[in-house]
Amino acid sequence: MHDTSTGERLMDVEPVSGSWESKLNGVASGSAVFQLGGTVDVVPYRALFNVSDWSRTIVTCWNGRPVADGVIKKTDWDMDTDQITVSYDSYRTMLSRRTTFGSDGYTGHQANNYFMFTDQSGRSLANNLVWVAQQGPRAGYDLRISYGTRSESGPFDRDYRDYNGVVVEEAMQELTDSEGGPDVELRPVLSGRDVLSWELRAGNPRLSHGRVDFHLGDQHALTGIKRSRDAGRLASQVYVLGPGQERKKLWAEASRSASMGLDVIESMTDQDRQKALQQRANSLLATYRTGVEQWSMSLIASASPGLSSVYLGTVLRVFFPSGRLVSGWREFRVIGMSGSVSTDSVALTVEVV
Repeated sequence: MHDTSTGERLMDVEPVSGSWESKLNGVASGSAVFQLGGTVDVVPYRALFNVSDWSRTIVTCWNGRPVADGVIKKTDWDMDTDQITVSYDSYRTMLSRRTTFGSDGYTGHQANNYFMFTDQSGRSLANNLVWVAQQGPRAGYDLRISYGTRSESGPFDRDYRDYNGVVVEEAMQELTDSEGGPDVELRPVLSGRDVLSWELRAGNPRLSHGRVDFHLGDQHALTGIKRSRDAGRLASQVYVLGPGQERKKLWAEASRSASMGLDVIESMTDQDRQKALQQRANSLLATYRTGVEQWSMSLIASASPGLSSVYLGTVLRVFFPSGRLVSGWREFRVIGMSGSVSTDSVALTVEVV
């Protein structure tokens, strides 16, 4: 358990049950149940959990490596069982409560009411969004996040205008979902003195972290492998409608040849850059050009190779024996993982490479 503002380690805690999650490109969540009384000294636990703010962050570790984190937002105490349940969201949730207004606050009524970028890389733009998230009108806006360069050239233009009320997390999601948008991870890091901080890892555009091979014909650590194909959002024509009224509304489109015309329309009213609208249209068409193929699988954490070899961004190279619907080598990239404190199985969220 750590202090959210300072990163200081407060105490090691052992839940009786709970779940954890980590993922690229979004806010993860989890919960944990702690037993008070009995062999547990209730006094330090009371100091840890008897709070009603975001001052406590819980970190889940595997062999000393942080695999998930969460800012505690809710606690529920049951007097009959003398248990306390905490619910938390990963530190990235801080970005959902920060705007792009900057240190002068809201200036939508003035001419210089924007946070604007031209010809930036997606990685550089992600770093800039984390930077502006820490530029508040008063004290208390610092975040314990390290990040890279804010001036790398690339294909992205963005205008974040105060009168559009841009939230940093929403801007980060839009950037990630755009054509060529970067993967973004906030990775928890413990210093040698057990002080907690986070490293912003932004891809250009994809993040990677090594490769691990699994041969399903041998004894292996992957279980519960399933595949799903969903053509519900198949599209041959995509329209993205931007800001403006009636005939002055900005728009972009992307299309492909197909035997069946299927349209998708999306709004993006907070961006008045044509390039941004077109990148979004291209991204949607690329995503829905074919049916979405989703795979799920679980990893035995203590196996070899197991969780010690797998990170967000790791490519799993999996061999399927002949005689199955899928055979031969297939590659998957890990974009999320989740688990329980009471099991040795980690559910992996993957995408086909």
